[in-house]
Amino acid sequence: MKHGFQFLVGEIDFDSSGQSGGDLYGKEDERAAFQRGDEIRGTKTSTKDVNSSYPGLPNNAGSLKQMTPQQVKEYEAKAQKNGLIYNHTWKNY
Repeated sequence: MKHGFQFLVGEIDFDSSGQSGGDLYGKEDERAAFQRGDEIRGTKTSTKDVNSSYPGLPNNAGSLKQMTPQQVKEYEAKAQKNGLIYNHTWKNY
């Protein structure tokens, strides 16, 4: 549920298979998803659990919302070249 929202607002992308995160996907995205799940389930997942479950992810991969227009153009060129799946219609309000 959270990852779908993150995709829609330009916070995450996916690799060409659509099964794994792309360049914008990092531990902060998983922390946010676990937090949302905890709120729904009434549980508490520790940051340590997230970190140990995703050792290969960067801590903060960034998002389209944090990029300048030039950085977005560079990202889009790289994404198209590498087959990344991203929401190119996101709006930064």
